[in-house]
Amino acid sequence: MSIRLKKSINLLVAVSLICSSLTSLSASVQAKKTSYKIKNHQLINAKTNKVVTKTTVYKNVLYQKGKVAKGKVLYKNILYVNGKVKSGIVSYKGKLYKKGKVISKGTIFTYKEKLYKGQKLYSGLHKYKGLWYNNGNLAHGPIKTANGSKYYFFGKLEKIAVTDTKYIHQNGNETDVYIFFNFYAYETKISPKDIQLSGGTLKNASISTYYEADNSTEVICLTIEDLKPDTEYTVSFPKVSFFNVPFNMGSSTFKTTNALVLNNPDIQQFNDIYNQYKNLDYPQYTELDKGQKLALEKDAQKMQDLFDKIDHYTIETPYLKENNITDIKSYTKQCKQYLSRMELLYYQLTFFDGR
Repeated sequence: MSIRLKKSINLLVAVSLICSSLTSLSASVQAKKTSYKIKNHQLINAKTNKVVTKTTVYKNVLYQKGKVAKGKVLYKNILYVNGKVKSGIVSYKGKLYKKGKVISKGTIFTYKEKLYKGQKLYSGLHKYKGLWYNNGNLAHGPIKTANGSKYYFFGKLEKIAVTDTKYIHQNGNETDVYIFFNFYAYETKISPKDIQLSGGTLKNASISTYYEADNSTEVICLTIEDLKPDTEYTVSFPKVSFFNVPFNMGSSTFKTTNALVLNNPDIQQFNDIYNQYKNLDYPQYTELDKGQKLALEKDAQKMQDLFDKIDHYTIETPYLKENNITDIKSYTKQCKQYLSRMELLYYQLTFFDGR
């Protein structure tokens, strides 16, 4: 036999052995894959037809004692929840897992509205996917930064500044000016020393409620004396305390007008309406017909409108002298009592009318 022929025979034998080995391995793997089956919701050994008692993963499902594992189970460093690997983040024994594996140290992610870096909350102020977080929580409220104080509202950076100024109420030498901001005024600590005014004398600064139509807004109300008519003024807020953090909230301007006066006919109409109903009381309610009740409702609203003018504007001097009114505040208080009596009358009438 030649050497070349002998080598060829040996090569064929070797190839045959390898193919035989691969076929055997494939059969072994296939046997392993098909060595289990599910019967009556239990994992069964296909060969012995017995329940598989050891912890086993079959078709990506974890089984314990033949049944789908309940709860959270860590098996071969993979976390299963009720037998399956969850794609989302799962907490287990103080650690966080994603897709069954423990989250690595450098990974930044959110879980239950908190920002994490690895297994710990992200320290300090950090922006992630458009939202700001402070020590892992959504940034909210004033926060001191290297670039000064900033205000955050549920993760979004807000600029605290004046948005509007309304010259509202003049009573004698006193004027009320309402300052609107893009934040909740009642969360602010404010005093006259925190405010700069280009003219006049600032007597008081407080948080008040501004009513417009059916809406109300919390605002900063300034009480200022010695303002000139038809004059523009600037008010500045260099260091207002918001959640005990100082902010420079900018400035705004307002202009006084020439004639904020209440005409005599307005006051007279207010009193005439009140005098028309002041003696009306139960049981006269039942004597009013539908038209009279409707008129009372309209007159009550008219009194409210007139009172708003009485309360917000200066009453001209001739009327005060003619009626011996020397204290405007007391007179306004009296008008308010008239209005309250009228409103009570209307509410009582509505109550009895609905019985």
